[in-house]
Amino acid sequence: MGPQAKLLRTLTVMVDGRASASGAEAAADLEDTLDRIGKEVEPAFIGDPSFGGLALAITFASARLAVQAQGELHVGAIHLEFEVLYRTTEAAPDAAA
Repeated sequence: MGPQAKLLRTLTVMVDGRASASGAEAAADLEDTLDRIGKEVEPAFIGDPSFGGLALAITFASARLAVQAQGELHVGAIHLEFEVLYRTTEAAPDAAA
């Protein structure tokens, strides 16, 4: 049996953070909290671009913020996406190569 062909694959990893706030400065506080979540998550992914040796590269793809007011309560979410490039073989598509 000859050498196995290696396949490049891309995985999209999505991370969602949610928060709520109430009071006079709720909207600003909520946006600050969501920004802080993004500032903590991004370096965690980008800081190890090989993801412990399993990936060839990890890149930031996108971020979206959404904030809604429900009476005095403000709720919001941040959605982050990262693209992970990795390699497998044809014979073992579930294991990094």
